[in-house]
Amino acid sequence: MKRHGNLFRQIISFENLWLASHQAQKGKRFQENVLRFNYNLESEIFQLQAELKSKTYRPGGYKTFEIVEPKRRMISAAPYRDRVVHHALCHIIGRFLRGHLSSILMLTGWVLALTELCVVLLS
Repeated sequence: MKRHGNLFRQIISFENLWLASHQAQKGKRFQENVLRFNYNLESEIFQLQAELKSKTYRPGGYKTFEIVEPKRRMISAAPYRDRVVHHALCHIIGRFLRGHLSSILMLTGWVLALTELCVVLLS
């Protein structure tokens, strides 16, 4: 696989984080945590960007709940800030990974793979 440089700068750019926040809110725009984030959108993005740049960002705890339609299962949902980071990662590195690792990412799940990648990038 070809090596690509300067990805971290692209991932944490204001424009990419802004786009990611809009992608992450699709279908969830009126949830309280999304509204709270969007109320101070610019400062939230700058804070997230500063945490990522200084490598102090840590993913939050997942909210776990059960649904019964169409079948009974447990769902774990990432906090909205983490979903913004997931989308920012997907937007930049997704274009490189789609062709090479799509089957592996499908098996392990995008969220798990991206969370692990985020931890590796920040360590």
